[in-house]
Amino acid sequence: SQDVELVNGWRNDSHTTLRFRRPWDTCDQQEDYLLSSDTVRVIYAYGGAEAPDASLGRFTYHGRERGVRSVQLQEKIPINIEFGDDVRHWDILSPNVSIPEKLKTVYWCKVHKLPELEGKHHFIGYDPVITTGNEALVHHMVLYECLLPESDLHYAQWAQHGGNQCYSPTMPLSWYSCQSPIVAWAIGGKGGRLPEHVGLPLGEEHNGATYFMLEVHYDNPANLKGIVDESGIRIYFTQKTRKFDAGIIKYGIEVRPSHVIAPVTEAWTNVGHCDATCTRTAYPPEGVQLIGGFLHGHLLASQLKLQLIRDGKELEPILEDKSYDFNFQQERILKVERTLLPGDHVIFACTYNSSTLVRPTFGGLGTTDEMCLAYILYYPRSSLLSCRSYVTTEALMNSIGIQDLYPVDQNSLKLRNKLKNQVKANENAVPGENSIPLHMYAKFNAFKIKEPFALQNMTLLQLLRERSLWRNKQVVRNLRDVMDKGSYVPVCVVKNNGETQTLKLPTTPYPEFEPYRPPERQCNMKKDGGNK
Repeated sequence: SQDVELVNGWRNDSHTTLRFRRPWDTCDQQEDYLLSSDTVRVIYAYGGAEAPDASLGRFTYHGRERGVRSVQLQEKIPINIEFGDDVRHWDILSPNVSIPEKLKTVYWCKVHKLPELEGKHHFIGYDPVITTGNEALVHHMVLYECLLPESDLHYAQWAQHGGNQCYSPTMPLSWYSCQSPIVAWAIGGKGGRLPEHVGLPLGEEHNGATYFMLEVHYDNPANLKGIVDESGIRIYFTQKTRKFDAGIIKYGIEVRPSHVIAPVTEAWTNVGHCDATCTRTAYPPEGVQLIGGFLHGHLLASQLKLQLIRDGKELEPILEDKSYDFNFQQERILKVERTLLPGDHVIFACTYNSSTLVRPTFGGLGTTDEMCLAYILYYPRSSLLSCRSYVTTEALMNSIGIQDLYPVDQNSLKLRNKLKNQVKANENAVPGENSIPLHMYAKFNAFKIKEPFALQNMTLLQLLRERSLWRNKQVVRNLRDVMDKGSYVPVCVVKNNGETQTLKLPTTPYPEFEPYRPPERQCNMKKDGGNK
């Protein structure tokens, strides 16, 4: 059926414009996609000739004038809102970081101090600031609050410092207390504005932070030379504070190599849990209101879903994208705010397509590693900063039939422990000279298999990269059960007396609940009306 209606069109010296519409649901299930809040790819093509040759009865071939753009048709991206005279901005930038040609992935961190402000101010929006020419190299940026009592004592010296490679042995210990995000941006994103009733407080005297850490992930797969970058984030703030203090919480899977994705699989799901114990501990009796968020995976991610479990029943998903695009990661504002109560359980499910790979993929920081994270904006601000989980290495071992391991080299373990204790940043830290590869799965090479005897003396990584392992259907089923429906270790990070604290919680079984059943599809066959 023809469900596309041409509305109008016009042409000037530079552009030809056509406006058309179609129903969100055409009911033509054989030919048309159901349009929703998912990311969709709009494919376009146009010919170079001014007009079609009527005598030929066809359009001229479009040649190279074609392409594809990812869009979220039902999302409004509020980046063109004009601010009043009360709004100021602060540019938080990387300090001319030289990207090493020898590493494909670099994380660079830099501590910044909030400018002097009189009275309480609210952060109300942000824009990415990308160095011209480096658009393809800046993979994502996160701006974290640094939360420690007497923050000047811990961070003042580092605000004058050029930065350090994130999560490396030379990163100062105090930087690990920069865990509460206020901005999360990734490639393809346009920036964001907070709704008019909320703002994030600035300054530790106002339940915010005075020091912030900018984390920039550089992705240089072609090993380009001579790249210098000063990208960062422009934040907007005002002294006209909003009604509610807001916060951002991080859900999903802890970034660890035990987050494993089997190869040659079209749909492989790993999940992260925000355990009911965490929400019961940190949220007020009336709960918190979820406003929107930003869903994040890497190259294999195809579907992302933030689920809410209450009283043994799964409710409608909070956020979902069944057609995720790694190169188009834009935050979304919920059309209707959702309430999260103490005792609620949140699951973030990430489905991956590894059908073109012959080796497994592991959780990690690199672009070719994987992540499963959701950054969610909410109010009123609570003590819960991060609520995630991970699968233990022991559970991974059991699923593939490993009973026992032993360290490859005791001396190498001592060296690793020594490096962990080198926590003072190098005053002359330069990417390339002091940078180290951040492939977390390398730790699986530090242990060899002791039992079973048939696999003895293989390292754990060698076994995981054996193609024969992934041809064993029982092993694949076992591992799928562990990653999707297995027990997990909750990781709850809270703000306590001005500093971050991780609650110690035991391994927890997967919760039992009644799955959510979406309403039956109601087709609207009308050619006009509000279904377009």
